Amino acid sequence: MRSTRDAVDYIKGFCIFVIAWGHLLYNNFPGKFTYFGNQFVAFFFVVSGYGIFLSLSGRVGENGKIDVASFYKKRFQRILPLYWVWFVIASFFSNPPGFQDIFLFRMYDPPVWFMNAIAHCYVLAPLLFLLIRRLEWLTLPVLCLFLYLVNASFRAIGLPDMLVYGFRKIYLFHIFLFGIGMLLPYLLSVKCDIEHQRKLIAILFGIFLLASLQTSNDHLELLDLAYIKLPYFHINKYNIILTLSVLVICFVMIQAKPAMPLQRTFVMLGKYSLPLYLFHTFYVNLVVLLLGKTYPLIVYFVAFTFFFPVLLGVCILLQQGTDRLCSRFGGQGVPTSTRKVMPG
Repeated sequence: MRSTRDAVDYIKGFCIFVIAWGHLLYNNFPGKFTYFGNQFVAFFFVVSGYGIFLSLSGRVGENGKIDVASFYKKRFQRILPLYWVWFVIASFFSNPPGFQDIFLFRMYDPPVWFMNAIAHCYVLAPLLFLLIRRLEWLTLPVLCLFLYLVNASFRAIGLPDMLVYGFRKIYLFHIFLFGIGMLLPYLLSVKCDIEHQRKLIAILFGIFLLASLQTSNDHLELLDLAYIKLPYFHINKYNIILTLSVLVICFVMIQAKPAMPLQRTFVMLGKYSLPLYLFHTFYVNLVVLLLGKTYPLIVYFVAFTFFFPVLLGVCILLQQGTDRLCSRFGGQGVPTSTRKVMPG
């Protein structure tokens, strides 16, 4: 690959394609092994944390302070206009989002949970950045302790189990992944010559798939590992394996920049991963609506893949349109052609 940006976009592009296909299966053909594809979203939080750390590094003034206001403006200018387009379209369907969803305020079971989770990560990003600059790798145990105490406090005050589980799954775990991503530049500062890069990525990807399966509802009991039992919280060891595999895959991809299959295609998808994430549900539902639910899955996959460029084209137009609106009304937008390593 030519650049770090291409490597990050490839990761995002590959993952958004898998997530979109996984949602077609999960929402329309429930059965075995249709859920664990959702675990691919972990990559988005890691590379988002990586990109945000670089962005904040460029906003440190001579006095050592961060231009926090400019950072927040840029971040929410990046996600809210596209999200509001989705919001308007979704309002015409049977389960429209509510008023509290306009600014991603809903804490429990939000309609597009990724947006709420990444918004929380953005809010915490300057604090995490300052913590990492001061503590470096010691930030990791501090972050783990903080998130554990938040989870334990919810349990201690007697909040319903489903509420605690949902909050931990949507917010706490992904804030942790985001923080891991913000530490990635320190890991990348260690230069090393990685041999057999594609084979290594294939092995790591296999480990990630296993961890994804074992943290899903379709886990194989034969391969289950004993939980790490802490007061108020039990940790699935496969969550640790999943996190490490995602981190190392991102490290190898960014450090080595290997040539990968369908590189140009997935890099392009990665550049527009945010609108693809927001609008792919409409697309997959339309594919199933037009075909019905009587064909073999291979037919849906062929149709899903064949018409995916149409979805991409629509997303490009929406992204460019919202960028122009931001430029016209008090901002410069975040043009895709000049965007650095951006979360999607």
